[in-house]
Amino acid sequence: MFRLLVLVCLLLTIGVAAKAQNIDTLIASIFFQTGLKRTDTGLVATFKRNDNLQLDTAKGWTAYPPDFFKNDTPSWHTFKFHHNNYFDPAFDRGSITVIMRRNGAAKWLGEVWMDVVTSNIAVGDSTYYALDKALGRYAAKREVEKHLDSSNKMVRFWSKDHRKKIILNKYLAGNEAQPVEQIHISVKLTDTGHG
Repeated sequence: MFRLLVLVCLLLTIGVAAKAQNIDTLIASIFFQTGLKRTDTGLVATFKRNDNLQLDTAKGWTAYPPDFFKNDTPSWHTFKFHHNNYFDPAFDRGSITVIMRRNGAAKWLGEVWMDVVTSNIAVGDSTYYALDKALGRYAAKREVEKHLDSSNKMVRFWSKDHRKKIILNKYLAGNEAQPVEQIHISVKLTDTGHG
């Protein structure tokens, strides 16, 4: 029965990925049907309008002195969610973080990442491998990080236009009594036309 559940989860994830036509449509389907082609503040506004996402208004901290980012001030926007239709319902929480960069009046997308968490390790593993396969199908380059222990995996992908670097990793978190598996997907734009 357990194997059947894992197989169904894997097929559902692959089925959604199979609808993607390129790496941009695949990433859009993972990020709540939001394309990351917009590299300005419109992405944050789009996420704010999404009913599935809740802006986390908690203030963070920084280890940098006040004038460290004089010419390139980053702003962080974190959105929490309880379910993402791309992932199996066993992933019961997650977040999206958007880092906007600024130089003077110009603002642009620096990086966006998503973390999803499940306590069902088998579902987490099958989802990770399905994502690896789907991203690899559309990437120009795939590179596996080899220096991690068996509970951690990391793969880097580069889009065919070489404007996006995608990092996919999974790792065990939580504690011994309640382990959870976390999948992290990071998209970094390597060329946004800004210095």
